Amino acid sequence: LPLTPNGKVDRKALPRPESGPADHVPPRTETEALLCRLFGEVLGVEGVGATDDFFELGGHSLSAVRLKALIGRHLGRELPIALLFKAPTVERLAESLEHSPGGPLVRLESRGTGLPVYFVHPIEGDLWCFRELAQLLADEHPLAAFQASEAPEDRPASLEAMADRYVRALVAQQPEGDFALVGYSMGGLVAQEMARRLHLLGRAPARVVALDYVPAPHGVERPMSSTDILLGYAEREGLELSRDELERRDLREQLQALRAAARAKGHRLAEIDEPALLARYEAIAHHLRLMGRHAPTAYPGDVEVLVAEGSAADAALEGWRRLASGLVTVCPVAGTHHTMLRTPHVAGVTELLRQSLRSIRP
Repeated sequence: LPLTPNGKVDRKALPRPESGPADHVPPRTETEALLCRLFGEVLGVEGVGATDDFFELGGHSLSAVRLKALIGRHLGRELPIALLFKAPTVERLAESLEHSPGGPLVRLESRGTGLPVYFVHPIEGDLWCFRELAQLLADEHPLAAFQASEAPEDRPASLEAMADRYVRALVAQQPEGDFALVGYSMGGLVAQEMARRLHLLGRAPARVVALDYVPAPHGVERPMSSTDILLGYAEREGLELSRDELERRDLREQLQALRAAARAKGHRLAEIDEPALLARYEAIAHHLRLMGRHAPTAYPGDVEVLVAEGSAADAALEGWRRLASGLVTVCPVAGTHHTMLRTPHVAGVTELLRQSLRSIRP
């Protein structure tokens, strides 16, 4: 298989699968025609049809950021990234763009008959981290997920306000019946605050699961500089940056250094333009500020915590005992914080969730 300089499969260099004329569905509307062209431009493929899938053509979270910018430029409206997660083909995305109701809650799958599961986004605010997990759970459970507001003017002023917005959306979608909250990273803290508010409404979740959120000592999240944020982001993407060099630069120069490191390794992050990368940084920085100002109150219920390699299980247990007065169960899982929800480690996380969710009848 052709590889990129950093050792990953170069999907753009792969030949398109052989297919006959009957397999290609041409676009039928102006919106579909535009999306076919933009899919091809972003992914470097030709002959995109109405039924082609963004991910099967080689799309990923960072190329979706490019697509979002192009759609905004051509259609004059924002593409909620979660919409592409839910509607990855040209025809489905075109229809969703025309009829999307908006809001923080996105329905992902509805064919399962088990306990409904609501995912809560990590600090980036998007849902990409749940893609493989959702595929593995979709046959058994109805799935939905909360995405953060992408518009700066619509961002909540506090973590409490964020949780309140999400609770109202959940109750509107599911007025009665049991459900589970599953939060990853920062989403674990948001899920805890949601669970506390839902308990006050008489709608406490049947399960609250935190995926590798380890509460800060004494409940106070330390402030992070732009250098800290970008070093963490680079680590997640497998890139190396020098702390000393970053600290001598302003934010714009730091973002340029990140893109330069990506280009040097042939990393997909290099495909994102500077404004889009800045918007991603600002979303992370805003959520860090919310966490830093948040003073959590204990949730009077049980919490299950899955802790990744490199995270301190003892610290997780101690921290979550401050955040939940019920039973706190901590279980180590394979993979690091950034890889636990990716193949091959996501299979172990999925199995633990299955075992937990199957014990409850909706």
